[in-house]
Amino acid sequence: MDLEQCLAILSGRGVCGSHEHHQPTSSASSADAAEPLGQVIDLLPPAPPSPNSTSTSTSTSNDKEDDAAAALSIEARAQASVANLQEGLSGFDVHGLVGAFRQAQEERAQAYQRFDEGLNKVLASRAFVEYDGWCAEATAGFAALSNLVNAVAHSLGTAPHDRKVVAGLLRRVQAEEKEKLSLTAALHLEKFRLATLMGTTPLGVGGCGGGGGGGAGEKEKEDGREERLLREGVKTLEGRIGEVKVRINEIMEELRYEMEEE
Repeated sequence: MDLEQCLAILSGRGVCGSHEHHQPTSSASSADAAEPLGQVIDLLPPAPPSPNSTSTSTSTSNDKEDDAAAALSIEARAQASVANLQEGLSGFDVHGLVGAFRQAQEERAQAYQRFDEGLNKVLASRAFVEYDGWCAEATAGFAALSNLVNAVAHSLGTAPHDRKVVAGLLRRVQAEEKEKLSLTAALHLEKFRLATLMGTTPLGVGGCGGGGGGGAGEKEKEDGREERLLREGVKTLEGRIGEVKVRINEIMEELRYEMEEE
């Protein structure tokens, strides 16, 4: 499998496909309610349907119905998962619930580390088919952790605890984590595109190996411009992820102060 096929996987997978890589989800500051559906990795929008024939249109319509049914099934399972988690958390006091949330955040950090390490291994080995497995594993992990935090937030915000301020802080973290995951997926896609451009040169090694020749100047100039834009895109996304991390840390500090008043 070459990089073009790998990019097709990224843009076509059911769990990895609904945002343009330069247009990740909007700022997380306005999210107030927990979302029952766990986090997934979003990358590119699916290709538009072909209008060439009636049969194609009918097939597309059926595909959309199947996709909608699958989405409802996934959401129903996620809601059931959150409900089951809430039942399991019923015996926890406020400190126990917040402790479970903090543990989930630590596991999220480890999940991001594994996901990034998986990308680096794929790019270094050129075993691009393996990324699909890393993507699926990451999606499942982030979804499970997101469902757990949603359940904890719900338990904190309702009787017998009624700690709505604390629950609100957890939901703010959830919104920021959603933004962070979207940005991370966009960053991975940008790195794949850079690797495509660089040919056999591993990511992070300057220059496109091989010699040029007369008449190749224009292509080299265009490739150089595209490489520069992609590297700038990577840098921008990394900066935005850093900003999200800062906001998450600030919310965690608010949570610490809130719990000290217990």
